Amino acid sequence: MQEQIEAVQRMQEYIEKHLRENISFTDVAKVSLFSPWYARRLFLTYTGVTPSDYIRKLRLKQSALKLRDEDVKVLDVAMDYGFKSWNCWTVWWIAATPSSSLSITWM
Repeated sequence: MQEQIEAVQRMQEYIEKHLRENISFTDVAKVSLFSPWYARRLFLTYTGVTPSDYIRKLRLKQSALKLRDEDVKVLDVAMDYGFKSWNCWTVWWIAATPSSSLSITWM
Protein backbone atom coordinates (compact mmCIF):
# COMPACT_ATOMS: atom_id res chain seq x y z
CA MET A 1 0.00 0.00 0.00
CA GLN A 2 2.85 2.42 0.78
CA GLU A 3 4.26 1.77 -2.69
CA GLN A 4 0.94 2.78 -4.23
CA ILE A 5 0.73 5.99 -2.19
CA GLU A 6 4.28 6.90 -3.18
CA ALA A 7 3.41 6.24 -6.84
CA VAL A 8 0.48 8.67 -6.65
CA GLN A 9 2.68 11.24 -4.92
CA ARG A 10 5.28 10.91 -7.70
CA MET A 11 2.55 11.43 -10.29
CA GLN A 12 1.28 14.53 -8.49
CA GLU A 13 4.81 15.94 -8.23
CA TYR A 14 5.39 15.31 -11.93
CA ILE A 15 2.16 17.07 -12.82
CA GLU A 16 3.00 20.07 -10.63
CA LYS A 17 6.50 20.32 -12.09
CA HIS A 18 5.23 20.17 -15.70
CA LEU A 19 1.93 22.00 -15.21
CA ARG A 20 2.57 24.60 -17.90
CA GLU A 21 3.60 21.98 -20.45
CA ASN A 22 1.58 19.59 -22.56
CA ILE A 23 1.28 16.67 -20.15
CA SER A 24 0.78 13.20 -21.55
CA PHE A 25 -0.58 10.63 -19.14
CA THR A 26 1.89 8.12 -20.53
CA ASP A 27 4.69 10.29 -19.09
CA VAL A 28 2.83 10.69 -15.80
CA ALA A 29 2.30 6.93 -15.57
CA LYS A 30 6.00 6.28 -16.18
CA VAL A 31 6.96 8.01 -12.93
CA SER A 32 4.50 5.80 -11.05
CA LEU A 33 6.41 2.71 -12.22
CA PHE A 34 3.09 1.04 -13.02
CA SER A 35 1.22 0.49 -16.27
CA PRO A 36 -0.84 3.46 -17.51
CA TRP A 37 -4.07 1.59 -16.81
CA TYR A 38 -3.10 0.74 -13.23
CA ALA A 39 -1.55 4.17 -12.62
CA ARG A 40 -4.81 5.87 -13.64
CA ARG A 41 -6.78 3.56 -11.38
CA LEU A 42 -4.44 4.27 -8.44
CA PHE A 43 -4.63 8.00 -9.05
CA LEU A 44 -8.42 7.96 -9.08
CA THR A 45 -8.57 5.76 -5.98
CA TYR A 46 -6.24 7.91 -3.87
CA THR A 47 -7.21 11.40 -5.09
CA GLY A 48 -10.86 10.93 -5.98
CA VAL A 49 -10.39 12.49 -9.44
CA THR A 50 -9.01 11.36 -12.76
CA PRO A 51 -5.55 12.58 -13.74
CA SER A 52 -6.99 14.85 -16.44
CA ASP A 53 -9.44 16.41 -13.97
CA TYR A 54 -6.62 16.87 -11.47
CA ILE A 55 -4.47 18.61 -14.09
CA ARG A 56 -7.33 20.86 -15.21
CA LYS A 57 -8.28 21.82 -11.65
CA LEU A 58 -4.69 22.54 -10.72
CA ARG A 59 -4.23 24.67 -13.85
CA LEU A 60 -7.42 26.59 -13.06
CA LYS A 61 -6.33 27.15 -9.46
CA GLN A 62 -2.84 28.33 -10.40
CA SER A 63 -4.12 30.57 -13.19
CA ALA A 64 -6.75 32.10 -10.90
CA LEU A 65 -4.08 32.88 -8.32
CA LYS A 66 -1.96 34.53 -11.00
CA LEU A 67 -4.94 36.60 -12.17
CA ARG A 68 -5.62 37.63 -8.57
CA ASP A 69 -2.05 38.52 -7.71
CA GLU A 70 -0.74 40.03 -10.94
CA ASP A 71 -1.93 42.54 -13.49
CA VAL A 72 -2.23 40.14 -16.44
CA LYS A 73 -4.78 39.39 -19.13
CA VAL A 74 -6.96 36.30 -18.97
CA LEU A 75 -5.81 35.38 -22.49
CA ASP A 76 -2.14 35.41 -21.48
CA VAL A 77 -2.75 33.35 -18.37
CA ALA A 78 -5.02 30.92 -20.20
CA MET A 79 -2.41 30.30 -22.88
CA ASP A 80 0.38 30.07 -20.30
CA TYR A 81 -1.46 27.29 -18.46
CA GLY A 82 -2.24 25.23 -21.54
CA PHE A 83 -5.79 26.27 -22.36
CA LYS A 84 -6.46 26.75 -26.07
CA SER A 85 -8.11 30.16 -25.61
CA TRP A 86 -9.43 32.52 -22.95
CA ASN A 87 -12.91 31.29 -23.86
CA CYS A 88 -11.90 27.70 -23.11
CA TRP A 89 -10.47 28.84 -19.77
CA THR A 90 -13.68 30.73 -19.00
CA VAL A 91 -15.89 27.74 -19.79
CA TRP A 92 -13.86 25.49 -17.47
CA TRP A 93 -13.74 28.20 -14.78
CA ILE A 94 -17.53 28.59 -14.81
CA ALA A 95 -17.97 24.80 -14.72
CA ALA A 96 -15.60 24.51 -11.75
CA THR A 97 -16.97 27.46 -9.78
CA PRO A 98 -20.19 27.06 -7.83
CA SER A 99 -22.74 29.65 -8.95
CA SER A 100 -23.17 30.87 -5.38
CA SER A 101 -19.57 32.08 -5.35
CA LEU A 102 -19.87 34.05 -8.59
CA SER A 103 -20.30 37.73 -8.05
CA ILE A 104 -21.40 39.08 -11.39
CA THR A 105 -23.37 42.28 -11.63
CA TRP A 106 -25.32 42.85 -14.83
CA MET A 107 -25.91 46.48 -15.71
